[in-house]
Amino acid sequence: MNASNAKDYLPLVQALIEGKTLQKNTGFEKERWEDVVNAHFSDPPKSYRIKPEPKKQSYRVGLFKDDEGIFFTYSIDEIINYNVYETYETKKTFVRWLTDRIEYTLPEGDA
Repeated sequence: MNASNAKDYLPLVQALIEGKTLQKNTGFEKERWEDVVNAHFSDPPKSYRIKPEPKKQSYRVGLFKDDEGIFFTYSIDEIINYNVYETYETKKTFVRWLTDRIEYTLPEGDA
């Protein structure tokens, strides 16, 4: 870091002040981000990033009954369009929810 590019590092320094984790790209042809333990800022600013927050997802498991009286379960993910989600609850085949909303963290890199 020098006087001419210090402003480019400012968001990274601010993130450190706020307790966020920085990462450095250690890959060459393919990005490979690793957490920075001690930020020395010896590489260009584009070599660093603020570590993305983990993405969370959730689902519920519902009990349903088909036209022949056979029960089955189905998990409903929050990604599904909300109107479709509402339809599952209001269909006559919906019996009841078997679980509360279950939340999980997606592995890094998954959308």
